[in-house]
Amino acid sequence: MEFCPLGTMNNFLLKNGPPYNEQFMRQIADAVAYLHGCGIVHLDLKPDNVLVSGTEQLPIAKVADFGLAKVCGNAFGDIFSQYYLQTAMAFRWYAAPEIWDRHYTKKCDVYSMGVMFAAMLDRTTKTVDGEPLLVVYINGEPVGEVQSENPEINLADHIMTRQPDSMLKQMILHMMAFDYHTRPTAAEVNTSIRQIQSEPCTLS
Repeated sequence: MEFCPLGTMNNFLLKNGPPYNEQFMRQIADAVAYLHGCGIVHLDLKPDNVLVSGTEQLPIAKVADFGLAKVCGNAFGDIFSQYYLQTAMAFRWYAAPEIWDRHYTKKCDVYSMGVMFAAMLDRTTKTVDGEPLLVVYINGEPVGEVQSENPEINLADHIMTRQPDSMLKQMILHMMAFDYHTRPTAAEVNTSIRQIQSEPCTLS
């Protein structure tokens, strides 16, 4: 792939701060919606797997590292059957709760996006392998893992607590719902985030 001189989105955001949240959220949502439209599940979405191209004035977030991705062909559009993925997912800090049961669908990507977006707003980090990583967690544990053990937990009591109630916050909580059936699709997230960002608001 092309060389992305600005490094990972994780390092770029930690260095440059929240002014880039809006465009990166929009670009990531667009990329994941495109992948799902092509029948591809990424399975390893995280800030270190989003690279930044362009310039510091006009950066472009690009989803990368398809080492775990699965091509599901026409399974997404088959209304008469439901497909499930069973392989393990690499990075627990962004993994959806159903990953621990190894019985999940493309909605796991939507969950991982939600974790990234929440961390971008909260600016919370966890030191992983000696490096700070943008991520949200509950009592020091991955949110998805906590949800898998306690499905009734109210995420709004634990993440984005300093953020005002807004359409964006509600969308992210919806993306991180325990029941993947109730989560929006990547295409719906893509549409919603563009509608939200077309209204006067500040993402910080």
